[in-house]
Order: sequence, then structure tokens, then C-alpha cells
Amino acid sequence: MSHELDQIVDGLKQSPLFWLSLASKELFHSNFLAWLCETYPDHVGRLFATFVGHAPRICEGLGVYRESHNIDLLLRYPGGAELVIENKVKSLPVGEQLEKYSAAVRDKEKTSFLLLSLARPAFLPLNKTTIQLSDGTVWQCLTYRELAHKLREVLPHIQRVNSYHGQLMDDYIHFMTHLDALRTYFAIDWDDEQRDFFGIRRDIQRVKSIRLHNLVDKLCYGELEHHMGDVLRDEGFPVIHEKLRDRHEGQEGLVLLTTDMTRGVVRTPLTPLVLVMKEKP
Repeated sequence: MSHELDQIVDGLKQSPLFWLSLASKELFHSNFLAWLCETYPDHVGRLFATFVGHAPRICEGLGVYRESHNIDLLLRYPGGAELVIENKVKSLPVGEQLEKYSAAVRDKEKTSFLLLSLARPAFLPLNKTTIQLSDGTVWQCLTYRELAHKLREVLPHIQRVNSYHGQLMDDYIHFMTHLDALRTYFAIDWDDEQRDFFGIRRDIQRVKSIRLHNLVDKLCYGELEHHMGDVLRDEGFPVIHEKLRDRHEGQEGLVLLTTDMTRGVVRTPLTPLVLVMKEKP
């Protein structure tokens, strides 16, 4: 086990907020960010306002909504501009999912869309920060590493207003920075022909001490699923992912890619599971 991984794990262990987040990873982040926006609209709310098409000058009176119409976090700014935030921590973003979320929004002229993700979407080119969907909707992308940097810029303002809130925010930045480092450590380099996908099992055992082995498994197998999808599409196969299965149920010939876990154990050593959908009798 590398010294680098030891430092990452020990850094996470020092964060009280990290331990609190383990109960519900994505909900915790959405709830914490909602609290920050609602408590400090002119600082944290303004930070997110940079992703709104027409950024409001005043953020006081910002409306913050959680789990509204299956939206992780919705910010409604004075003047009517809205920001839809989709939060991905324990899974990789899927382009088709973004289409589903944006399709549910009626007034797209006043609505902006932000994908907040621990891992950068595999389908997003390195020099791009936005995703344009087939219907013309544009999703902006922000990683947790980038969010930590932005929060660090407003941290001094929060500390001056409320030292305790400043301590919480400082811990959150520390926590996110180390969580991103953990993701980077286990990221798969598909250009490395000598890579050993299953060679990381010993390192994952170390991560069990902070109860993140399941998260690492999901992200690694999710990367494998998306890579397999890219390879199959290049070969001309029509591919869909498990989360969109209901929308394509009954369509013969589709290749379904899915990763799944049961009681924290990967369902099969051959995951991602590949299924060819047959027509219903």
C-alpha cells in the first residue's frame, strides 16, 4: 500500500463531516450545500450564480429547494432565474440521464443546468466544461475539486461572520479535497496497456477502514461499464445503461450495460453485466 493512499485515508479520518456523510453520501452533500446557500446567499449563493445565464446582482432572498420534482438542488434567484443542480458522488454521470432531468423542466429560458460531480464525465472532452444535449439544452460541469477551490475563496467571508460556520466550511473543503484525491488515486488509465484492473483489491482493503470501499468499487466498475460502452458503440452496437432501461424496455437488439452491488458486494466478477434485450413475448 502506498504512502499516498495512507495520507488520503488519514486525512479523511480527521474530518468530522466526512464521518457524518457516510449515512447518505449524495444527500449529505446536497443538504450541506443547500444550507450554505440559504445561510449565505450573498457568498455561496453568488458563487453558484456564476452558472446562471443572467447572473443576478442581488442574491438576498434566494430560494433553495431540495428534492423538488426529483431535482437534487434547485436555486431560484430574485428575478426568476433558476439553477438546477444534479449531484453525483457515488456514481458516474450518464448523458441520457441529463436529458431526462432537463426534459422535466418546462421553462428552459429562465433555467440553467449544472452537473456537480466527484468524477469528471467520461463523455466530456478534456478542454470542455459544458455538455450540449440533443434538444439543445446545455449542462455546465463542475467537479468537487473545483467546488472546493471556489468555496475556499469565500471562506474568509464566512469566518468573519460566524467562526463556527467557518470551521464547518473549512472541514468540508478539507473533506472534499481528500475525497477527490481518493477518486484520483483509483482512477483507471485506459491508455496504460500494463494496467491491472483487479490489482487494486489490496488497496481497497485499506479503504474499508473508512467505509469507502463500496464507493471505490462503484466508481471503478462504473468506469469499466462506460469504457465497455464506448468500445461497443465504436463497433456499431446500440448500447444503453441500466438506469435508462425502463425507457427502452421491449426494444430488441439493444445491449444493456449495468453494474450492480448486493449488500456491498459486486454482483458478479464479470460486471459490468452485458445483456442483449429481446422482444417481449
